[in-house]
Amino acid sequence: MSRRILQQSTRSTLYQCDDGTIDRKYHDTGRWESGMIRSQEDDKHTQEGGARPTPPLFRGEDPRSSIQVLPLHLQRARAMLVDQKMGVEHAARTCGVATTTMWSYAALLADRCPQDKEVLSWLVFPSLQDALLQVDSKGSLKEVMQRLEQTTSLRGDTDWRCTPHRWSHLRLARIVFSHQNPKE
Repeated sequence: MSRRILQQSTRSTLYQCDDGTIDRKYHDTGRWESGMIRSQEDDKHTQEGGARPTPPLFRGEDPRSSIQVLPLHLQRARAMLVDQKMGVEHAARTCGVATTTMWSYAALLADRCPQDKEVLSWLVFPSLQDALLQVDSKGSLKEVMQRLEQTTSLRGDTDWRCTPHRWSHLRLARIVFSHQNPKE
């Protein structure tokens, strides 16, 4: 089965397969995620024995086009986090989503819109950037978190330990500061 590149970002690459499914390869872990293109509409056509629509849209992107369009939820998140420089909690309340969801949107924006990385960097816990530069940030978030908390200035930092959503801080920081880490 052959694949063609649909989209490439700092964190992962999307490939479209011959059968219309989309696979994602994560650069930091080397892990593959397969068959991501199934929507309820596609499943309905498959269950009814009908032909599958060709090719379906994936998260607001038309695989036949080179233009990337952000989905509406990411456009709204970008307006609040980047344009208005709202905090994550405030933006989440304004959008009516969970705070963890808004953190995910921030990470997706940093990955899809490299020009916004600098603006999004202010959301990250202040001393996390320096700590992240001291360790290898490749591997799973769990592995990176263990390295950070065992060998850096974050080891005894109670502010860091008590920070809500610190995994989200790490996820965003790894995307935003990936180009600065000499250990990668």
